[in-house]
Amino acid sequence: MHKHILLATILLLAITSIQAQTKQEVKRYFYEVALESEFNKQRVKRIRKWVKPINYYIQGEKDTVWVREIDQITRELVKLTKHPIRKVNTKSKANCIIFLGSGQEYASLVEPTAKLYYKTNKGLFFTSQKASGEIYRASMYVDVVTLRSTKAIRHLLREELTQLLGLMNDSAAYPKSIFYKKWSYTTSYTALDKRLIQLLYHPAIKQGMQTQEVTKVLDSLL
Repeated sequence: MHKHILLATILLLAITSIQAQTKQEVKRYFYEVALESEFNKQRVKRIRKWVKPINYYIQGEKDTVWVREIDQITRELVKLTKHPIRKVNTKSKANCIIFLGSGQEYASLVEPTAKLYYKTNKGLFFTSQKASGEIYRASMYVDVVTLRSTKAIRHLLREELTQLLGLMNDSAAYPKSIFYKKWSYTTSYTALDKRLIQLLYHPAIKQGMQTQEVTKVLDSLL
């Protein structure tokens, strides 16, 4: 009897330890990916996210394969975020442009700032934000002209689309993550990726929140 109780206690402690470790892992990764930015290292770390619906327009090489891939990714993101992400048929109705083509075309037609980065990046995203941290406009591109790997294009479409939601930093922590900073061919979200996406768009996580405020909310959610 005592032996069974002892074994149950040890098992419970082990499970509690694993859960606590997982919570810390999620928190550390959320801080790194959601409160930092790959190209813009802000002094004040804060949450950036969309408040209004995302209306995206696909511009450039509208190959059916890539359009279907974008549709699939956005369906997954809507399910995870519970935030409206809709495709529109005219550019004037869009607050998010997804450009499929060369980096040079993207810089020329959509985002002039991209000329500083496209030569060394086959995929990029840019966002416009209010002082409150609300993202209100964005654009992204994937170079479908020079990239010959279907898997690489699928990876970049998923990575850039996910990051323009507000998860803006790359990380070296998890090679299978969509946020992995080195070159990879990941075409699906890990469980940890999904958790970060869900947390960013949880109603309790507000745009503009800084690290200390985020910590309090995460402690209550995890």
